[in-house]
Amino acid sequence: MAVSSPVPLLRRMAAALCRYTVESAGILWERVRLTLVGRRSTPELLNAAQTLSAEARAVHIDAGADSEALCYLLRSRCGIAASSRPVKDGEGFYDVYILFEEPERKLFVPDGAPVLNLTGGIPALTGGMVIDGALLEPPRSMRRDWPESCDNAAMLAALLATEQISVGEIGILGLTNGGSPVKING
Repeated sequence: MAVSSPVPLLRRMAAALCRYTVESAGILWERVRLTLVGRRSTPELLNAAQTLSAEARAVHIDAGADSEALCYLLRSRCGIAASSRPVKDGEGFYDVYILFEEPERKLFVPDGAPVLNLTGGIPALTGGMVIDGALLEPPRSMRRDWPESCDNAAMLAALLATEQISVGEIGILGLTNGGSPVKING
């Protein structure tokens, strides 16, 4: 039996994972600078930008050749102040990076900044605190009959792919890197 990859599930959960990260750190959203990285515009990247831009102080889109067009779309249709230019250094901000695809060049991330690596690979990074997974729990309606020894992420990915559950029904218990729990610092 083929195991479903959790990568598409995690990409669809990008906004929820980012919220969990910021709230776990105890950071106010007006102090958050968000950078979304991909090689191109994807529905998951666009959804995360739309969802999180109402909360984050600044949103930077690094989606290759699609960056400017995506920022224009977000500004004109959604009223979202997104920029394709890198966020300038500044004191007092909490930087969060979401990687939807591996960047084409090495990414320089401030030390300690959370990097939600939703690529399924190992991107070239300098600095940052990598988060490549999450401890997930099934919807309340399924918890009673949930198999104890299953891979929750794979099972939830399969259920999501077959439209038996929605992203909003999945709970986040924690964040991981290489399967080990990650403590978020603010």
